[in-house]
Amino acid sequence: MFIDKTYFQGELNIPSLQAQSSVLNSLNLFIQGREPMYLKAVLGYSLWKLFIAGLAETVPEARWTDLKNGADYTDGNGILRRWEGFTNTAKQSPIAGYVYYWFVRDAATYTTSSGEVESKKENATNISPSMKSVRAYNEMVKQTAILHDYLKYAVDGNDDPLYPEYNPDAVECGNFKPINIFNL
Repeated sequence: MFIDKTYFQGELNIPSLQAQSSVLNSLNLFIQGREPMYLKAVLGYSLWKLFIAGLAETVPEARWTDLKNGADYTDGNGILRRWEGFTNTAKQSPIAGYVYYWFVRDAATYTTSSGEVESKKENATNISPSMKSVRAYNEMVKQTAILHDYLKYAVDGNDDPLYPEYNPDAVECGNFKPINIFNL
């Protein structure tokens, strides 16, 4: 796994994560399921397999560790940019935004034998988590666009593409478009 509970802080804070093992267990299940789903969608299945296999090597190629941890690149307009990576010390990852969105969406209601219900807190007013989850999702969309720019324009010292296997037609993240709370 590339991310863990430490990525869920600040805007992506998950209450009771430290205090309740059930919350941590649930989050870990979401990470285990959603992280590979996200990576396959944004890299395409072939590049995802190469990426995972490349990282498993005793000494991974720099291109795989750069994809994982982030690297500078020059975009199509000649501007120096930075792909922050899937893991980093800032604990900012598009994977975390994706997992957070689905985790919060799932936690908004509870399934009972009589259907979906929403919990009612004493001395508190329930409000929709939509605003925060939409912001997290839209930030993930922005970071994913930077990832695709990096995959397209990153080159080695000979100006050869670092990721010649990258095929924009093979990715499934065309569905990763900004959303809003109204589903419009």
